[in-house]
Amino acid sequence: MGRVTSIEWGAIGWGIVLGLGAWMIVGAVPRLSRPRLVERIAPHLQDVSAGARAIVRRRAAEPSGALRELLRPLFDLAVVIVSRLGATEQRIERRLRIAGVTETVDQYRRRVAAVALAGVGVGLLLAAVLWALGRTGLESLLPATVVLVALIMPEVRLRARSRRRRRMIEQELPVVLELMSLALTAGESVRNAVSRLAGQSNGVVGEALRAAVARTAAGIPLSTALTTSASAVDSAEYARVVDQLVLTLDRGAPVAEVLRAQAGDARQSEKRRLVEEAGRREVVMMVPLVFVILPLSVAFAVFPGIFVIDAGLP
Repeated sequence: MGRVTSIEWGAIGWGIVLGLGAWMIVGAVPRLSRPRLVERIAPHLQDVSAGARAIVRRRAAEPSGALRELLRPLFDLAVVIVSRLGATEQRIERRLRIAGVTETVDQYRRRVAAVALAGVGVGLLLAAVLWALGRTGLESLLPATVVLVALIMPEVRLRARSRRRRRMIEQELPVVLELMSLALTAGESVRNAVSRLAGQSNGVVGEALRAAVARTAAGIPLSTALTTSASAVDSAEYARVVDQLVLTLDRGAPVAEVLRAQAGDARQSEKRRLVEEAGRREVVMMVPLVFVILPLSVAFAVFPGIFVIDAGLP
């Protein structure tokens, strides 16, 4: 059997594209694109169900119903595999809450499955191209690498977002603590101070305080709302502040001086973190200096002498 030429590969690719296009056109015919029961019920439940609204939006934004139905079994299988091999539902929900992501666990798993399937498709395409070119060396590991990166990329991005959100909390907390201590020293109650800061603060801490104030408007006690916001933020510094505020609400303990001291401790902790980050950045800056600039400098210094010796010039 002879090797497949590039023209034949192009013909195969165009045939696949034309076949999918024809399938989509045929699937657009109403008799052949009969919706499922959940898709027929969804328009009537938009007012009470977020899932129904998502189904209606998806059907309106995706006219390629035939292609979606064709890939649905494969996608559902990928979702099942991701749910079995990945973390538990409670752990994923906690990570999403810490990262400030509003999507549900099911939506996150479906997104991971979609990215994984895209990686598998790109990997298979690269494998076919490398096989057609006759590459059997280290290049053959490229498709597997693409699939692996596609599998771990959503988790890496989620953890990076969690770390970035935690750093933002550490940067915002000293200012919020000082403002709250000033409000309490001026004679305001804890509830009024929290409401004032929630309306004037931006960032992650401001969002957490606004969520707590919104819960109190729904009838939940302020101490419970603050504790819930601390569990959602998952920051040790913010949790200590919430503990002090809850103690003040429950027992009437003085808290202004304690918050001011915590603000000073938070600033010192932020300074230490900046010094440690500067040290790490300094080490990273040495990498291009040692492995790029220094070898080039040595090459520029040695090459003229080697050229003179090879040429036999006096």
